[in-house]
This record gives sequence, structure tokens and C-alpha cells, in this order.
Amino acid sequence: ADQTNVLESLHKVGARSYQDIEVAVEHRSKESEKDAEWESISHPDEDSTPVKSLEAKKLHLVYDKPLARTLTKSAAVGRFVYPGGTTGTTNNIYEVSHFLETSSPAINVRRSKTRADMWDYSGSMSRFDTEDMLYEIVKTKADYQEFELSGRQQNPFAGTLTMHKDWSGGWKVRHNIQGNPKPFLLRTTPEWSKNREEDSRWMLEDGVLQARSGWDDATPWLCIELGVDHQMQDLVVTCWIVKLWSETVALQRHDQ
Repeated sequence: ADQTNVLESLHKVGARSYQDIEVAVEHRSKESEKDAEWESISHPDEDSTPVKSLEAKKLHLVYDKPLARTLTKSAAVGRFVYPGGTTGTTNNIYEVSHFLETSSPAINVRRSKTRADMWDYSGSMSRFDTEDMLYEIVKTKADYQEFELSGRQQNPFAGTLTMHKDWSGGWKVRHNIQGNPKPFLLRTTPEWSKNREEDSRWMLEDGVLQARSGWDDATPWLCIELGVDHQMQDLVVTCWIVKLWSETVALQRHDQ
């Protein structure tokens, strides 16, 4: 269309040769490229910066990777979950009573004020403070595909919660009050984004996204969405740990 307009303009001013026309068209094309380049500099993609800024504000949790364990198995993790890239004290550190490969019928999750030191990796339960516990998780099926979560002092959900893996491979969490099962409180769906490192989305039954989880190389991670309160965050973190526990035990049995 630009070239047609140029040709019409040239004919109006009396351009006679094809050479005049070619030179004019080339000049017009270069001017258009400069205009486009300036437009991109003056008006960058307005959506990209806010998206990146919001992503940075989300809570990104990772499982710790103690050297003593990763030396023998790169995929092995420790017993602490904490915000990635942080050190020292923080409000979002979780401690698990056992390593994920345990065949114990139950594990516990608590909030911790500090990250692990070498003494915490003695493998003993003696250092785990059960009085500050969030949830006790007990497997209710031998295949580690169904669990019961019982809240402790800081649990906002009265009664118990059940978590099971359904036929689709997703996980569902149901809240039970006085023996009466309520609608599903939380569920996972496959992560269909282009990022292959993401494996699950954690959503309320009405579809509101609470978190995303996946793997960074051999390190499991969990990203909590903005606006999720501490009570729901504690539950999502606990259920994510249960999911990893189930997957780890299943992988061990497959390898045997």
C-alpha cells in the first residue's frame, strides 16, 4: 500500500523514470523502518514489566539440598522448605519430620524460625518440635495414594482433611467436619504452560489459583500466588510435601 501511494505521488509530481521511482520507494521504506524502531523504543511492551514485577513479589519456596545427601543422589532433598535465595531467619520456613523416601506411615510438618544446620540432618526425630506442629499426615492406603491430615494448634481447619490421588493423576483435598465430608477444598491440575519445569497447578474447587509447583533441575519448588492467606499457604505447602512424599516412595518401589 505504501509503495502504491508513493508511485501515485511521483506520477503527480512528474517522475518519469523507473529509477526515480525505485529510489523514492527505497527512501520511503527506510523512513518507515525508522518510525517503527522509534515507536518500539518510545512505547515498550506495557504488559511485560508489570508481569515480571508481580512474579517477583510471589513467594517462591524450594526444598533444601544438603550436600551430604546430594553427593550420593542428586535428586535427594533434605527436611526443610524455605524461600529460594534467602539465608538466615524468615517467616516462611517449614520443617518436615522425615526425609521424603521414608517408609514411615506418618510424617509431620511445622513452621520453623531458622533453616537447617548440620545437626538437623542427624536423621533423628529428637530435634523436631512437635508442639509447634501444623499437620500430622498419616497414609491410609498401602500404596501411598491416600492420606489423612490432622491439624494441630495452628490449624485453621476444624476436623480432618483427606488427600487422595484420583484416576486422572491429580490430587484432591477434602475437608471433613465431624465425620461429614465437605466439597473438595483443594485440587491439582496439570500445568499446560510452555514451561516444562512446571508440573501442577494448585487450585480451589472454584478454580481460583493458589500456587504452582514444579522442578528446577533436581530441586522441587512451589510458587504461592499473591493474596493467598497464611492458613491456606500452610495447607498448600503441606499438601505439596505429601505429593512429593507419595511420588518419592512410588519411585523407590518402581526401582526395586
